[in-house]
Formats: sequence, C-alpha cells, structure tokens
Amino acid sequence: MKTFNVEQNTLKAMLHIAPKDDLRYYLNGVLFEFTNTLTRAIATNGHMLALRIDDCDKTSDQAALSEGEAYSVIVPRHIIEQCVKGGASFNSVVTFEQISIERNTWRAVLAGQKLEFSPIDGK
Repeated sequence: MKTFNVEQNTLKAMLHIAPKDDLRYYLNGVLFEFTNTLTRAIATNGHMLALRIDDCDKTSDQAALSEGEAYSVIVPRHIIEQCVKGGASFNSVVTFEQISIERNTWRAVLAGQKLEFSPIDGK
C-alpha cells in the first residue's frame, strides 16, 4: 500500500494556486510525487506554479518504499479543501494512503477523519 504524509500548511499553500473550475480538469487538484526520501507538492493554474519539497520522516510508512521507487497522484481540490478545514491544530499532518489498486481509490486521514477519493487522471 502506498502512503505519504503532507503537512497541512503545505496543502493550504497549494490552494492559493490550484484553480477551482478549470476546463482542464487535471489542473483542478494538486500533484503529489513521493519517494522514500521526499514528497513534492505541485500546483498550477496555467500561469503560476507552486512547488514545495519536503523530506520524508524516516519513521513513516513512506520511508519503507524501496530505493528508487517513485509514485505520483493528483488529489482533487475539494479533498485538499476539506483537509485544510478539518485540521485539529494549525499544522496537522495529513496522511494519504492508497486503499485499492484495482479501483484506484485513496484515503486522506486527518485527526481521525477519513475521506475516500478517486484521484484525477492526468494522462
């Protein structure tokens, strides 16, 4: 199962750039690329780009990924908004985990709240 963690302030920063209702559906979310050592958050509205690179906590499930393994997922904007609004503290950590490979279903977990979603297909 693929898992990665993102700080809530990173999600909030990405919302400033990610569009709400762009005709280019793949822009209506935030792209996360993650390996065993880092997580990249990328958002664009077609004119501006936001990029945040964070090191991975060595005790997290993400650190258990094999060396050289890289994954990416586009999380829909409405899920990011719910994660920002639902935080227990100012800078909570949100965990994203893949729960079904066949159906490509993911879950965002924040302060006991679980939000299931299908990522945006960017291809």
